[in-house]
Amino acid sequence: MDGVGNGRELDRWCREHDAYRWLCGGVPVNDHTLNDFRVGHAAALDDLFTKVLAMRMHRDVVPVKRIRQDGTRVRASAGQGSFRRKGRREEFLAKAQAHVEALKQQSEEAPQLSAVRHAGQERAARERVERLEAALAEFPGMEAVKAKQRADKPSQQREPRVSMTDSDARTMKMSNGGFDPAYNVQIAVDTESRAIVAIDVTNHGCDSGEDAPLRAQVKQRTGRLPDEHLLDGGDLSLKGIEQASTEGVAP
Repeated sequence: MDGVGNGRELDRWCREHDAYRWLCGGVPVNDHTLNDFRVGHAAALDDLFTKVLAMRMHRDVVPVKRIRQDGTRVRASAGQGSFRRKGRREEFLAKAQAHVEALKQQSEEAPQLSAVRHAGQERAARERVERLEAALAEFPGMEAVKAKQRADKPSQQREPRVSMTDSDARTMKMSNGGFDPAYNVQIAVDTESRAIVAIDVTNHGCDSGEDAPLRAQVKQRTGRLPDEHLLDGGDLSLKGIEQASTEGVAP
């Protein structure tokens, strides 16, 4: 209701705001707990969103006859300096793996040191290894996309780079005209009720072709396709228009 989605901000509110403290019922909550819960129960939260939507449709509050889609670029946490080429990424991964092993050995050789301190250090090291492994897994896809680009395109000549902290973020043109690591968030709403009926987060730099996935999501959640799908001109493509027409949707 308050629109607070950031884990650290929720953590602060759960300590400082009486209403949030009451909701916690005296149980301590931190940002790790909140964010791990959202990641670990994504399917359950998605199911809850669908059930709420179904209930509103049953009461004729959300007709889903016409949907409106738009996208926005959301700045990623990653900095420009976190992007590395594949060779450098493999070098960092080897060092991170060696660090994890060193911490394990240190824990065995010095058990008198704080177990909590060791656990925190090992967790941080493991998470770094996981992020680097996830980043390496992104390179084949990026290389395949680059291979399809025109030979005269400047970016085609540059070796692909991936962020060490946000492996699925991509450098995109933002609303201010600059370029930053970001995500492309697409939202579809029912125009009559203004209820959100579909949402997707991608790392595609342009909006063209993002209409079909959201229509498919609307059908999955509601059991029907809309009669009309409103989009900005930049979102439409000839292929998208043909696909929408085939589905019986007027774009």
